[in-house]
Amino acid sequence: MNTKTKNFLNEILGSKGRIAIENLQKKSPDFVDMIIPRTLLSWIATICKLNKFEGAIPGNTNTQIVFNKNEDNSFSGQISINNELYKFENKAPLHIASIVSIGLELDLNNFEFPLNKSEISDLGSKIDTLIKTHFINEYKSKKLLKSIKITKNELDKKCQMCGKNEFVDQEFVGCLCFRSMSKSIKTEATLNGFNLYFSKNWDSEAIETFIKIIKK
Repeated sequence: MNTKTKNFLNEILGSKGRIAIENLQKKSPDFVDMIIPRTLLSWIATICKLNKFEGAIPGNTNTQIVFNKNEDNSFSGQISINNELYKFENKAPLHIASIVSIGLELDLNNFEFPLNKSEISDLGSKIDTLIKTHFINEYKSKKLLKSIKITKNELDKKCQMCGKNEFVDQEFVGCLCFRSMSKSIKTEATLNGFNLYFSKNWDSEAIETFIKIIKK
């Protein structure tokens, strides 16, 4: 297993995942040849559930993956690996996996799968669970901003869509666009302004829209 592959596995599985995989390897050396390609395919399948994705190949610098999901559930985008650009249009997730394997210096054709169908299915389920759990936790921590800081001057800004104020008497009441969610934001005064805390009812898209309204 090369360094790039090791970094990839460490990044997408997390510490708990690494321990679980190590335990699998101890039980049966046959699992080793299955873990790398199966983990790659599982990670690709996970990120392809998103409508769009932008980020590096996990654990590997000088790489970037950018794609959008099309209406027919195919994908279009590009992958940069060491300044080499690989573009694709209307491709399946397996095509994305094949390009990423180049960045990981993997030759998937050389892997042997000595396990029976039951063992392969069991290993796949374990890997899928590890990746989804770690990915969801990482995605939430990076994408869901649960609090923002605003200045006193920003309290008087009006919503660009409905023209109404977001704050009354230094409390968030919400414009026409956000009034229904006013109870899910807590306002805390600070020396330089205010902190706004969002409840779990706010997803990343709603928070990003709100920030654009407040900050512009």
